Amino acid sequence: MSLYLEAELVIKSYIPYGLHKGMFFINRISVGVIEEYIEVWELTEVPDNEDEFLAKNGTPVDLLIIDEKDNILAIQNQFNTLDTGEELINLKLNHINTIFREYDGIVEIAINEEYYEKYKIIIPDIFDDGVILRYYDENDEEE
Repeated sequence: MSLYLEAELVIKSYIPYGLHKGMFFINRISVGVIEEYIEVWELTEVPDNEDEFLAKNGTPVDLLIIDEKDNILAIQNQFNTLDTGEELINLKLNHINTIFREYDGIVEIAINEEYYEKYKIIIPDIFDDGVILRYYDENDEEE
């Protein structure tokens, strides 16, 4: 069993050199909802007019997991596993959006318990070349 640490999933926008499939963008959802939230979406087709596309949709974003001191614990291409409590599954974009919508970006990341207990060093556990995340549980006693 891994030790999980509360962390935050954050968005960092950047100016791209060009657009390519797989880039992430965000929509701010505010119409027809009680509380505004963001939704991350993936570019599936490169538009003909990149400048027009960026003017309409904004710049692409990278996703990061940070700790309470703003240290980066994981970058976007390391997010690949979600611990459901019953099994480890592939983390998908809908899970990322659930973290933003339901948990305000707060997430838990599996860390190396030995290093944390002995040295207070936060080193994420690696599984299948990436980190293990789970939905935030405010009642979790493990932290």
